[in-house]
Parts: sequence; C-alpha cells; structure tokens
Amino acid sequence: APPNYLGKLLQQLASYGVVISQKGLGGGFRLGRAPEKISIYEVVECLEDMDRWSRCFMKRSQCSGASPCRVHSKWKAIREKNINFLKELTLAKI
Repeated sequence: APPNYLGKLLQQLASYGVVISQKGLGGGFRLGRAPEKISIYEVVECLEDMDRWSRCFMKRSQCSGASPCRVHSKWKAIREKNINFLKELTLAKI
C-alpha cells in the first residue's frame, strides 16, 4: 500500500484505539490491546461503513421485518452469520 494511504488507515485505527500511535524517535504504531482482545469486526468497523450491512440488500428504503423485500430473510441470515464470524475472529487467531 502507498505510504500515505497506509498512514491514513493507521490513523483511523488509532482514533478507535485499535492501535496506538507514538511520534518521535522510535515512534510508530503498535496494537492498542492484546491481539486476543481485538476482533476483526472492530478493525473492519473502523475502516468500513458497517451500517450498510444492516440496510436492505435490494436497496429498498421501506424494507423491514413487517414489509420485507424478496431476499430480506436470506440476507438477514447471511448478514448475521458474517458479523458473528467477524466478531468471534480475533487478530490472534489469524
């Protein structure tokens, strides 16, 4: 990754406490907590718009449990499975 892009990603992770930034001689970035305590979901949440996962797959604004689109129940199951997977997976595990 280009240094500028990588720097922005690291700063974003630092603003969420996933990493800690230290300036000056010997500075850099390090994990904010033990890798066993940082889920992949936390990392992704810092860098992605996780709200889009809760929106309708078909982009219907009125889609809900009361008025579902054609893929509502299948998307809900996939979404929940993916989110749970990311929450259970830690940096230490990968």
